Amino acid sequence: MKKTLGILAPVLVSFAVVSCNNGSGGSSSSPSSPTNVMSVSVESPLINTGYNDNGNAINVPFVTLSICQPNTNNCVTLDHVLLDTGSTGLRVISSLVNNLNLQPFTVNGNQINECITFGTGYTWGPIARADVRMGGQTAYNIPINLLGGSSISVPDQCSQYAMPPYEYTVETFGSNAIVGVNPSIFDTGNMYAESSLDSGGGYYSCNPNDESGTSSCSYYRLPESQQVVNPIAFMSDANGNALNNNGLILSLPSAGGAAASQVTGSLTFGINTQTNNVLATSAPIFNGTMESGNPIVTIGTNYNGSNWSALFDSGTQGYLITNYGELLCAPDTETNPTGPYAGLLCPIQPLSLSANIMSYDFTGNSTTNQFMITNALTWINDFPTAHVYPNLGYYMPGNDSVASGIFIWGLPFFLGKNVYLGFTGRTVNNVSSTPFTSFVTQ
Repeated sequence: MKKTLGILAPVLVSFAVVSCNNGSGGSSSSPSSPTNVMSVSVESPLINTGYNDNGNAINVPFVTLSICQPNTNNCVTLDHVLLDTGSTGLRVISSLVNNLNLQPFTVNGNQINECITFGTGYTWGPIARADVRMGGQTAYNIPINLLGGSSISVPDQCSQYAMPPYEYTVETFGSNAIVGVNPSIFDTGNMYAESSLDSGGGYYSCNPNDESGTSSCSYYRLPESQQVVNPIAFMSDANGNALNNNGLILSLPSAGGAAASQVTGSLTFGINTQTNNVLATSAPIFNGTMESGNPIVTIGTNYNGSNWSALFDSGTQGYLITNYGELLCAPDTETNPTGPYAGLLCPIQPLSLSANIMSYDFTGNSTTNQFMITNALTWINDFPTAHVYPNLGYYMPGNDSVASGIFIWGLPFFLGKNVYLGFTGRTVNNVSSTPFTSFVTQ
């Protein structure tokens, strides 16, 4: 999930209209790179405005991809697209792709919009089909979400439940787009329609001729075939044959335990489909599940003597733990959850912690992972030009409506590891895949 704690700086758009051949990824990979690999960089935003003197974005992985009008070479290439293993689907600021003339979905004349709640705000906008080019591969004609692209007001069911602000511009959203590559592959599946009544999130059928607000929209169960999807899970060749679409490997180098200005790694498409994406024999398999009412795949973690649903989430900037609330940098976090440094932990002495990573049912393989949380404000103030902080952590109470008691292995977990995500409903070694996660230390 996208979680920014008030310290993710807004970024200005840097994009170009490009003409490129089907299957190419524009500027997102070099000609000599394998077609199923693209670069991932934890780096600076394009501008810095934030809560400290430099306003640096912290622990945010970015990729570059192209969005194209279906079956054409009319494309826009966007950098600073947040790579998020904790959500599903491509969501782009609509104003950046206006020239593509993407057509919103309609059902019986009503426009289909989606409300999504993130850790720092909520989004609203229509669904449209586009070709999405990542690395040297393409997901053809898939549904994506156009943020802020609807003339219909945000319904109360969405805005009243979600944490403000409404994020519909680059400045409010914090990036040009977000690409969610969670193993769930569909962003709501078959279960979210029921849970949306309590959360405000989900799909809505809206009368485009009635801009009066809440009365124009109602909840709508959108078929999976029309839902926003994980682009990697739908990659194919130009003839529609599946191509490296059963999973991914996210590889980021270690920061060596110190703050760094930038680290650059890779995102590889597919598992055991090419010589460059073989699952390591030493990699333990942790089976995942989609819990009732939860549209993301989770595994299990035993932390502090308790079992928690858990998530490998590159879109969360630190380790999200469920204790040490007394060590908050800003003690008013729970009463002012959008304030500066909300949720960040500032222990006087470093916390040396460990947790056991397991399958969702807490059986089978169990791997102990050691990690450390240090004083966030000390790091931010002592290393003002850094964008990579390997020991960042924050507290979220177990009954929090955003985290719902999930233990989150955020971006620091990925540093120095190859992390594997096997997608729901795809096959690895010709065996139908229960969604799974795995990792090995580099």
